[in-house]
Order: sequence, then C-alpha cells, then structure tokens
Amino acid sequence: MIILILILLLIFGAPLYTILLGSTLYSYQSADLPLLIIPYELFGMSSIPMLMALPLFTYAGYILAATEAPKRLVYLSSNALRYIPSNLTLLSLLLAAFFAAITGSSGITIIAFGGLLFAMLNEKYSEDFSLGFITTSGGIGLLFAPSVPMILYAIIAGVPVYEFFYSGILPGLFIMLLFYGYSILCAKKLPVAEKINYDIDKDKSIATYLEAILPLLILLAIYTGSLAIPEVAAMTLLYVVVVEYFFSREINVKQMLACLEESMALVGSIFIILGVSLASTNFIIDTGVPEKIFDLLAFFITSKASFLLFVIFFLLIIGAFLDIYAAIIVVLPILVPIAQSFEVPLIHLGIIFIAVMEIGFITPPIGINLFIASNRFDKSIFEIYKTTLPFFLLMLFAALVIAFFPDLFLIRG
Repeated sequence: MIILILILLLIFGAPLYTILLGSTLYSYQSADLPLLIIPYELFGMSSIPMLMALPLFTYAGYILAATEAPKRLVYLSSNALRYIPSNLTLLSLLLAAFFAAITGSSGITIIAFGGLLFAMLNEKYSEDFSLGFITTSGGIGLLFAPSVPMILYAIIAGVPVYEFFYSGILPGLFIMLLFYGYSILCAKKLPVAEKINYDIDKDKSIATYLEAILPLLILLAIYTGSLAIPEVAAMTLLYVVVVEYFFSREINVKQMLACLEESMALVGSIFIILGVSLASTNFIIDTGVPEKIFDLLAFFITSKASFLLFVIFFLLIIGAFLDIYAAIIVVLPILVPIAQSFEVPLIHLGIIFIAVMEIGFITPPIGINLFIASNRFDKSIFEIYKTTLPFFLLMLFAALVIAFFPDLFLIRG
C-alpha cells in the first residue's frame, strides 16, 4: 500500500527527494533497522570535500548565463574558427559543451544560446536541423570537466575524479565529431566558414577577453592537477563574479542573488537526494538487492557484452523517466556490484552511464531539453522531439561504440 501511494505521488509531481525519503524510511522500518542511520548519512556528506565544487560551479554558470557573455563568446569563437568549414556548428558545440559542463545542465545552454544560435544556423540549415541541433548539443558537455554529473558519479562509485575526467575527453570529442560531420552533410550548400558580426561595446572589450580566457583557465587547472576540484570551483566563481560585476557590469547584487536562489534550488535538491540515497544504498547492499537482480537476469545476461547491452537498454528506459542526477544516485548503487562481477571497470561504466543519460535529456516523457526548447522556440513537444531523432540515433551509436570499443577512448591522466 505504501509503495502504491509513493508511486501515485511521483506521478502527480511530488518532489523526487520526498519519494526517496518515504521509500527509504519504509524500507528501514520494514527491516527493523534504526532510522537514525538516515540523518547520520546526511551528516556524513559534510566529510566529502568534492561536494563543495557542485554549488560553486553551478552558481558561476548561472551568473554567466544571465549576462551577455554567451553572445560575446560566440563572437570571439567564430573569429577563432573563421577558417574552418561549418564553423557555426562547431562553435555551437564548443560553447554548449562548456556551459553544460560548468553548470551541470544542458538545458541552460538552450536558454543562454538558443535564440542567437538558431537565428544563425537557420540561414545555412533547415529549421528541423537547427532546432534538433540546439536541443541536443548541450548534453555533450557532461563528458568534459568540470561536469557536475561526472563529479557526482565519481563520489558515489568511488573512482578517482581526475582519471574520470581524462577518460571523458575522447568519448566527448567523438560525439562532437559525429555531430559536426552530420552538420556538414545537412548543410544547404557547400559548407564554408562564416564570420559572425556582433558589436561589442568598447567598454566591454576587456570583459570579453577575460571571459574567453575562463574555459582555458578551468581546463588548465583541472587537467594539470595544479588545483583540487573544489579549489578550481572557488576560483571559477570568484573570477566570474569579478569579471561580470566589475568589468562587464551587466549584473548587479540583486540579480546575483536571484541566480543564487535558482542555482541553489537545483543543488539543494541534488544534495537532499544524495543524502537519502546514501542511506538507501546501504540498505540495498545489506539486503542483497544487486545479487537478487543479478539472479533474476542471469538467464539473459551471461557475458560482459550482454551486460553492456543491458546497461544501455536499461539506462535508455531510466533516462525517459529520471533526470541524470536522480539516475546516478538511485540506479548506480545497483549497477556497480553487477558491473564488478563482470569485470567492467567503473570508469568505463561511468562514461557509458553519462553518454546514455545524455540521451535522456531528449527522450519523452521527462526529457527536460524538449520542454525547454518547446518553450524557447514556441514549438510543440512533438515537433521538437521529431527534430531530435537523428541526433538521438547519433548519440545511441556513439554510446554503443564507446561501450564495446573502450580501448579506443579511455585514457588515464
């Protein structure tokens, strides 16, 4: 009866953390385990230094998205790539990847760049291509540092975050290459380099170049290991606040507080879900749930290859109903022991996990990017979904290649 009530609450829009908390409390009570374990796990999160990076990166990304920084970055990037054919799609991929990585949300890239990029792309490509490309491209950034989902996965799976970041580089570039190649095929005419004209105020020129340096500083600090991830996050936030408040002067204290409220709503929900999930994870492991699931699937999953196919198919279904954070927190503890039994490296599993869950952003009924793009471009969900189908297939193909040919992609730092 309790389970039925929780399912109905989820269907009618109750916050995910309340459902998880309710199910965890019920599970502990049914197993006659002390409920004090749950607040103990919540308190134990304070001993995970990596968690400090999540709110800092997310807040910095929201501040950037609230200014004209995206437009200026488009202008500078177009000039830097002015000799490369189809440079509009390439710079769209690069900028969307950066914003998705730093905010942990691919949807915010649609809000920040959507209108500007759509107007430019629609001149060289069909409307369907432009809509599908913008709606899907942001998710690619979740495979690049300092991706918040990657940090969260590393915490829960217990893998070295730096090695995980290094391992995401080639898979992310591979998906970007597929998107870029497809854009060349879909061009209305022979792809050429385009220069974007965007008038930057003279008093904003310093801010423009400081903004352009930021991605390089973040990547340099992370991949050289000169700073710990929380330190990189703190540096990023301080840098963004100084540049946007003192140099571009496009954001004031009131607006920054609004960005803080919006970004921390996202981070707060993640933290609550994580804390509750850590408690439920212990219950899942102690009661042997992974082993029971493995026994049920033993007839179908008999090898490493069949397990990888199962993971992709399973995550495609999960991605249609859960966002990437909930999926990592809820599903990962079940998959990890089974993956280890088939000797699947957890970093490899993580790259597959992120790559497949990126598809969830464009998969009905929950696919958040579909709703954001529908609202942003005043199109129906069905129209937006139809435009994303070719990119859905490209991402699925990439996930299969990454899963079965890991030696081509995974590198260590």
